[in-house]
Amino acid sequence: MEENLQSKKSPHSWLKWILLISVALLAVFVAINTIDGKQSRDNPQTNITDDSSAQDSQNASKYWVQSADGWQSVGTPIACPEPLAFSSITELDEATSVLYPGQMRSVGYEPTAGFRFDRSPNEAISITAPMNGEIVQAARFLVGEETQYVFDVLSPCGILNRFDHLLEIPFKLQAMIDKLPEPKENDSRSTPISPPIKIFQGETIATAVGMRKNNNTFISWTAYDLRQKNKISSNSTWAAEHPGLYHYVICPFPYMPSEDQARIKTLPAADSMSGSKSDFCD
Repeated sequence: MEENLQSKKSPHSWLKWILLISVALLAVFVAINTIDGKQSRDNPQTNITDDSSAQDSQNASKYWVQSADGWQSVGTPIACPEPLAFSSITELDEATSVLYPGQMRSVGYEPTAGFRFDRSPNEAISITAPMNGEIVQAARFLVGEETQYVFDVLSPCGILNRFDHLLEIPFKLQAMIDKLPEPKENDSRSTPISPPIKIFQGETIATAVGMRKNNNTFISWTAYDLRQKNKISSNSTWAAEHPGLYHYVICPFPYMPSEDQARIKTLPAADSMSGSKSDFCD
């Protein structure tokens, strides 16, 4: 009788062991996935940093160096997008007028483009990078004792975007700014940034623009194509009057998103002296 009872209990005993083993395996599986998940959360950039093509789209200093004669290519720079295209640098719905690059103004000849935002406070306008690249030069200077910043964002394909009259900058760039020479009145000479600061297209590089003291909200923007000289530089008289980087200035407006181009066409010219006259825009 006892033997008979043991044999009846045996199937239940095996089921009990199978259940215990299954529970143990499930616990191990959950533990492993929990560790993997934590590692992914702790290292969210792992996949990005391993992407050499994404890295190369920012490494401007790998392909361009500055010399006494201007910027020179090193080896074979990566190709620019064809057609060349910029993303929006700011919300143009708030713009009230547009500055055209390459014109005489009250302060003299200016290669800069830009926008005014006369109905907006300084903090309402932020600026984002139009292409991947690196901040290779920067400056800080004073206008009426108010600090202004200048950033040169260079794309590895040879497009340099210079943003002037930046007022406030994001935390990521503060350490770079702190290493610049102390600002002086109207001294906007740039300092090379080493190592350069990598910037993604669409990344915020300023959280306010212009000058607070007189409610002057605007942005100055100069775009250069270092790959080739512009059309007007073939005019020897003009070239002699405007040497150096002036020969590489381009009109940035045709490379902006179509909705930005449409908005620009509706805006009045900001400069009362030269209006929409431009040496670089057709």
